[in-house]
Amino acid sequence: MNRRVFLGASVSGIVGVTAGCLSGIIDDETTFEASPVRVSPAAVDETDYEHIRTEERVEQREYEGESYEETSYVSEYAREVEHSLEDLESSSVPAVVSVVSTPTVVVAGEELETLADRDPEVIAESVQDGYEEFDLENNVGGRAVEVDDLEIRVSFDTYAATATVADDADAEIDCVVDVVRFDAGEDSLVTIGIYPDDEALELSDEQGEVDTLLAGLEHGEDVDVDIDEETEIDHTDDDE
Repeated sequence: MNRRVFLGASVSGIVGVTAGCLSGIIDDETTFEASPVRVSPAAVDETDYEHIRTEERVEQREYEGESYEETSYVSEYAREVEHSLEDLESSSVPAVVSVVSTPTVVVAGEELETLADRDPEVIAESVQDGYEEFDLENNVGGRAVEVDDLEIRVSFDTYAATATVADDADAEIDCVVDVVRFDAGEDSLVTIGIYPDDEALELSDEQGEVDTLLAGLEHGEDVDVDIDEETEIDHTDDDE
């Protein structure tokens, strides 16, 4: 495998997601597209989470004088949880789980970075709308989950963190961030869960909900997703 090259990326609402699976050359522009990803409806029904959106991101980039286009998919799930935290306007805060599929990009003979290569803070900022301004602290452990449809066993890394709730930016709260990243065929998959660290919330129960969603992950060309957002981003002026 070629060494992976890391590109600079700006985080301005949405961070560019890089990816890979060569699909052809159109008008001298190389295109890379991931396969869709989602949590199966049956797995969602086993939890208190609801599907919020599925986004298709098409991004224009340039590397070593070559232009390329990459397409990735983000599906977000969320639920409201009651809390005993002070200084928050609302009596509930979101728990969010996002699943991401990004292709492998090879340009000018180099394999470029994917979202899975980025810091967990960057992943958390870029794929969900419930939290912002993350500060991840120590890794507090992890746990393994069997992804049934993909027939693979993967492990979460769990971090203690602080963040602000998106609709209450004046209040910083303690939260937990679960991150798992792994390769599936030509794509890189990421699942990230974020929820408050609060004595009113049974941590093992929330982790069980997140595990159920991960276990129900479906990914591939035959996965049928309804696209709620189509985002086009041109990074050709800011890539290094």
